[in-house]
Amino acid sequence: IDLQTTSTSRIRIDSSGNVGIGTTSPDKQLTFGQANDDAIQIRRLTTGQGNTAAGTGISWTWTSASTDTQTWAAIRTIMPGSGNTHMTFSTKASGGSVTERVRITDDGNVGIGTTNPSSGEGTPLTLESSTGYVGITLSGTGAYANIWKLYASGNGSTNKFFGIYDRTNTAYRLVTTASGNVGIGIIDPDARLEIKGSGASSSTVSLRVRNSSDQELFRIEDNGVVSVPQNYFYASNSA
Repeated sequence: IDLQTTSTSRIRIDSSGNVGIGTTSPDKQLTFGQANDDAIQIRRLTTGQGNTAAGTGISWTWTSASTDTQTWAAIRTIMPGSGNTHMTFSTKASGGSVTERVRITDDGNVGIGTTNPSSGEGTPLTLESSTGYVGITLSGTGAYANIWKLYASGNGSTNKFFGIYDRTNTAYRLVTTASGNVGIGIIDPDARLEIKGSGASSSTVSLRVRNSSDQELFRIEDNGVVSVPQNYFYASNSA
């Protein structure tokens, strides 16, 4: 079936049931052909400016007798002010309702887990969670497989920190607390820099300093021994 105006094909339904708008060779159930403009425009004339919740867009449902009227996911635009727009992405958890997961604001900031991502601070991406933990996962594969997590907020109640967590070996490697203390091998440092060793003998070292030639200049062993291998130590107390 070919619908034409002014002898030009506008809508084509081929023998497979595929529908083409602006194209005579659709290869999907619905195919749009447009060279220099948007192929689809969606309008909702009843949504007024300044409505921060309502919007219009595309939603998906699962086809069955009991779920045809349920929304399972959606992409929507909303108009929170006068002439500006936000875009939202929503999904539905099992047993839950459709919830906004990602928002792109009118000024280009992106929020994951928040409807109000930070702006004007050089941080176009904001992650937020109500669990006390929020972060990102970095995962390697193959010969270099290891899972790292960058966490903020710690447990949310006592240890508020930013940390690098080695999930593969279930250990925090580095943390910075809200008071500015830094911990290596410890999650609750009470000094500006606190290092916790991995043992209690001379076979493990908590701190080592080398020069550019890879010579060891200074070390603190986990048994408490401080060594200056190059036999040179100088201390000055000048006014």
